[in-house]
Amino acid sequence: MRVINFCQRISVMPHPKKTVLKGKVLGFNISPKGYYESVLIDANTETVQVNFSPEESARVAGSLKEGTKAEVIVEPEGGKKPSEHAVYKLLSIETSAKKSRHDQHPQIVKVKGKIVRLNYAKHGEVNGAILNDGCFVHLKPDGARAARLKIGQLIEMEGEEKLAPTHRVVDIYEINKKVIRTRK
Repeated sequence: MRVINFCQRISVMPHPKKTVLKGKVLGFNISPKGYYESVLIDANTETVQVNFSPEESARVAGSLKEGTKAEVIVEPEGGKKPSEHAVYKLLSIETSAKKSRHDQHPQIVKVKGKIVRLNYAKHGEVNGAILNDGCFVHLKPDGARAARLKIGQLIEMEGEEKLAPTHRVVDIYEINKKVIRTRK
């Protein structure tokens, strides 16, 4: 693996299999179907394009924000057609704010809030709640029944935080000092 200093020109450098690129996020390219398909990064002397799959679109967009510094691990993705700039395939991300959703391990957090809406599993059972700050607290149906969740209820919880593409998700271990499930 080789770290590229963006003071050097990327296009004239040999491409090892995996490369670490650092730079400022300029924005995203949008597919005809409406999802993000690549991110453009300012390499000081040129723009670099980093492609990713449609399945990773929301995660990447949640991890990288326009104008922030980013570090991405990539591999060359060249086609037979000439391109305007260097093109890579995304392997993983690290941002200046925090590790990306690709790499981040869940953290144990404490959450307080008021339930504004119940959340339902695919089969219609309550499996958690949405709090006034938008956080989704997930308890699974058995845990939700045990906690007797109600709209307007103030709750204090402890659980494992997961960063989802659109919002914060906390898998709950304990709610209002009552153990819902054991930690992994």
